[in-house]
Amino acid sequence: MNILKTLKLLELIRKEVDGEMSLQKLQVLLTALTNPTGIDQSTLLKRVDQSRAAVSKNVADLSLLTSKKEVGVGLIRSDADPMNLSTRIITPTAKGIKLAKEFEKLLS
Repeated sequence: MNILKTLKLLELIRKEVDGEMSLQKLQVLLTALTNPTGIDQSTLLKRVDQSRAAVSKNVADLSLLTSKKEVGVGLIRSDADPMNLSTRIITPTAKGIKLAKEFEKLLS
């Protein structure tokens, strides 16, 4: 049953990522993980329908250094677009890609 698979996915997220993860942060994470070659932050913002501040905070909290300048989970990274330095490209890290594969395995 799909509900049981979803529950197992949520348990994995709580165990491996963040036991207190908000739905907004989860939405940012899943959107980033479904774009392994990267997604620009403006497109991410439109897809998740969150404020710019919320997306920036959630991206930071899922990166190596959180919005509070603490060690983060390191599942995604945010880099300047070399073609437009005012644009940020969000990509999954190796750790994030590994987690995405675990998600896919659980849901298949």
